[in-house]
Amino acid sequence: PNGSLAADPACHLDETKRVVEEACLGQSHCCLPIADANFPRDPCRGRVKSFAAVLVGCDLHLPPSRYKTHCALSGQPMLPQEDVEFLAALQLPPAPEPVPPAVAIMVDTTYRPELQSFVVQSVRRATGWPVQIFTGPTAKPQLATLFAAEISSGALSLTDLGDDYMEDWVRLSSMMLIPTFWEAVRGKKALVFQPDSVMCGNATRSIDHFVQYDYVGPPMSGPWWMTSDHPSQWSVGCGGFSLRDRALSIRMSNTPACITPAAGKFEDQQLGTMWKRIEARCADAGITVRRPTRFEAVQFAVEYDLHMDVLPGDDPAMPEGCTAGYYVGPKFSSNGKPKWNPTPRPAPQRCEQHHYVPLGCHKCWFWNYKTWRHM
Repeated sequence: PNGSLAADPACHLDETKRVVEEACLGQSHCCLPIADANFPRDPCRGRVKSFAAVLVGCDLHLPPSRYKTHCALSGQPMLPQEDVEFLAALQLPPAPEPVPPAVAIMVDTTYRPELQSFVVQSVRRATGWPVQIFTGPTAKPQLATLFAAEISSGALSLTDLGDDYMEDWVRLSSMMLIPTFWEAVRGKKALVFQPDSVMCGNATRSIDHFVQYDYVGPPMSGPWWMTSDHPSQWSVGCGGFSLRDRALSIRMSNTPACITPAAGKFEDQQLGTMWKRIEARCADAGITVRRPTRFEAVQFAVEYDLHMDVLPGDDPAMPEGCTAGYYVGPKFSSNGKPKWNPTPRPAPQRCEQHHYVPLGCHKCWFWNYKTWRHM
């Protein structure tokens, strides 16, 4: 009504009004996921479109409701119905007040005692932070026995998800996009780690250096990650081993412009690295995410391959960049395309010294022996 939104004649679906009226008119609640199945055609393929409606004679229900959550998750093509039902019914105990400064969290409903003990102790030694494990009802008593000493000292806590299945990235990503999860996280800063994560005791920087940021994870790059807004194609970064701000995650999860539940993008590309469209929408809603440069992020952690070249603009101490010669991954991906093709390229001069030892790594068990040699 105030003229802030208007239909674009070149990209407007005339049938929209009829579709919305049939689904919503006269109803006390209306659930109409914006999905291809609910609209007869795409008026302009390849263009990002917005949906807007003016409601008359309705009471606006501002607080998030269970119905609203269920509706937001419904209709997404990559989210099975059993996942929708699990997420819509998810209830977790909120973090005790006042919320502690920091926590390291892992979502793992399995019981792999040797691996879990090794990874948890690695994180505990490197950070000194308490650990919170989100687990299922079957593994919870086993983990309670495994970590009995840590639980009794207050160094570790277990949060029951009420379900034993959490191995599907679609379910896990969607759970980390709803406020219920983040409200249960027991720290203002949260280090997310997984059973394929490990932290290095000889790291160049400590975790304290990175708590200034809202989100930081190991950079990802290559033909699969072209949504990155960095000119080198790197993003900052992977959510499997990442540092998050709890309050901002709750605020973003409660802001529809900032998330798209299970819409074919990993959670870390939404709450963290941001594909450009959602990042712009978050900015319009007054939300920005403080992230480090790629060179700082790669000192936080690395994923798969170790790469120490300094790109122009990465490091203020070396504005022109330099070539360290420590890229040990494959030059080409399995489809024959270059795995890493940065623009701009590093300057021809060599870096004079070994620059850093990363604080951690993600997908460590998939690394090749050349990568481990430099850790």
